[in-house]
Amino acid sequence: MLYELTKRGIDTEVILARKDGGFKSDIPDDTTLVTLDSPDPTKYTLLPTSPYLAKHLEKTNTGKLLSFMTHANITSLVAAKIAKQDIKLVIGERNHLSRKLDREPCYRATPIKFLIQNLYPKSDHIITTSNGVADDLKGYLKRETSIDTIYNPVVTDDLISKSRMNVDHVWFKSDDTPVILAAGRLHPQKDFRTLIRAFNRVVDKRDARLLILGEGPERERLESLISELEIESLVELPGSVNNPFRYMANASVFVLSSKWEGFGNVIVEAMACGCPVVATDCPSGPAEILENGEYGELVPVKRPDLLSGAIEKTLDNDNNKDRIRDRANDFTVQEITDQYLEVLELV
Repeated sequence: MLYELTKRGIDTEVILARKDGGFKSDIPDDTTLVTLDSPDPTKYTLLPTSPYLAKHLEKTNTGKLLSFMTHANITSLVAAKIAKQDIKLVIGERNHLSRKLDREPCYRATPIKFLIQNLYPKSDHIITTSNGVADDLKGYLKRETSIDTIYNPVVTDDLISKSRMNVDHVWFKSDDTPVILAAGRLHPQKDFRTLIRAFNRVVDKRDARLLILGEGPERERLESLISELEIESLVELPGSVNNPFRYMANASVFVLSSKWEGFGNVIVEAMACGCPVVATDCPSGPAEILENGEYGELVPVKRPDLLSGAIEKTLDNDNNKDRIRDRANDFTVQEITDQYLEVLELV
């Protein structure tokens, strides 16, 4: 969205809590990049950076601040409160908080819940990535708060261009054997174990291949399951790839097997590439993107039997790729930027 804002002549500044991070090179040259001169934040909190952020906001006479993610939101709210000037603050919640905080130990989750309950209502506006995230968040807030859902800006010209590149993988050399694709961090949240079990049911009935793009802490467990099911020659975990979109454009079906999501960017990415999608009806995002099954099969979480059936049904269908792409166009960066600017102009 930064590229779209600068293209429209809007001055933007990105404020970082620390200097490291893999996405700094993606920030447009015309965007001012600021790293706060603060103690290095921990994995679990950015709060020590609040006074430094407040000082920076005063120095630059910032009028409007947009923050994303729970810890950054809390930090921004504290900074806006102690800054000696009027700052309009719009916060963006990207997580299904109940699912996320339920997995945290009590000593960590309790203070976060307290801060959300007491600080979030002090923002000028809240934006969530899905209606499901919005409904969940409302359960934490003690009073009526202005919340809008704006979906993620996913589809870009760069995505479409990269989707047209050739795939250098032997499984895509022939159309005879369908390739089932998944992508994401190898983490329990993504529940690739259920996908692998579902795939094992699929190959009991037909020839197919499964490719899971991404890296993460679950790799060993997933590889053990693949070995246990004796499907090593049919499943690959190649790790992270620079261009997943060319795989999406050539796959027979894309599968999201998550237990929960904030939105589900990869579903939109696959649809923009014309790839049919099967997804779990997890909280939250997939059902909204697929419009309750109108644009792709939805199945309950942790049900390999139903997931395998949905995959087979999709493989057997004559999927209308143009219709799938048309739905993805609701999530273009231009469309979503318009919606963000509308909110920012109102506060």
